[in-house]
Amino acid sequence: MQLRWRIGVAAALLALSAGQAPACTLSLTGTGKLALSGDGTRLGSDEAGGVAAGLTLADLNVLSPNTITVSAPTLPIYPAGFAAGSVTLQTAFSAGWVLGSTSRPFSTTDQSFSVPSVLNLLVTMTIDNRITSSAGFKQGTYGTRTVVTCS
Repeated sequence: MQLRWRIGVAAALLALSAGQAPACTLSLTGTGKLALSGDGTRLGSDEAGGVAAGLTLADLNVLSPNTITVSAPTLPIYPAGFAAGSVTLQTAFSAGWVLGSTSRPFSTTDQSFSVPSVLNLLVTMTIDNRITSSAGFKQGTYGTRTVVTCS
């Protein structure tokens, strides 16, 4: 069976209100790759052969803390006939900045963290996505998407 897969991370610029500068600039440093588990029930960037997506956040507000939100993943790409409604989608991530870091385990919900002011000129992140299907996966292309915002 041949599967193609990928992780997409949507990098967003979040404006505080009309006319204001974006809260930060997000740059994708790597799109990631999902790999199939040995038992065929998971596609994940954390599986052997998988690669986490990479992201940098710059131009954060240095006068006040910034909140970074990582959305629950979606499955926008899957082969025809695949029961996408019967899967579990999860995202985990780690982030680091000057004198600080955080990480979150796999979750099916949105997750947020705060980066303190002054020491937050650049934040680097790695994001892992995972799809679990007890019925396995049909041959075809699968893609997950996670949206990262800052405010």
